[in-house]
Amino acid sequence: ENPQVSHTYYLGWSPEGLEVAGDISDSLMDFPGKDWAWEGDYLSVMVEFSRTGGGNASIYFQVYPVGDGPDGLRPYAAAWWGNGDGGPVKVATKAKPGGYTIEALFPPASIPGLPLSPGGKMTVYLGYRDVSGIYETRWDGDVVLKPAPSGEVSR
Repeated sequence: ENPQVSHTYYLGWSPEGLEVAGDISDSLMDFPGKDWAWEGDYLSVMVEFSRTGGGNASIYFQVYPVGDGPDGLRPYAAAWWGNGDGGPVKVATKAKPGGYTIEALFPPASIPGLPLSPGGKMTVYLGYRDVSGIYETRWDGDVVLKPAPSGEVSR
């Protein structure tokens, strides 16, 4: 009832790929195991875009704050549809009072056909699921990629 939510989401692109991050106010990271990961906490990322030459495509990732590695404490990302074997997604988390930050870098090869160039247009959906807090957030909007001032990453 009336969850207190304070999240900020970030989206950027660079030659290294699509960058997604969140400043999350969730101090308990729920993870029921990889076979049931979608029942835990995660940052969701969906991108819909037009492919060069026609047709639309979409990709959907869930970025988990825990669940990977031998101890199950490392963050990771999983694709649910629309992407191939394009290389590893880099994911990192950092604890902070009342929650954590999470960052993911999706290399271009993990998103076939994504127009990662100036003028590329896409619809982006970002959200967060907090199982123990019993809430989900969602932001969506149309995004047009613009180059950053020289030497900076576009965000």
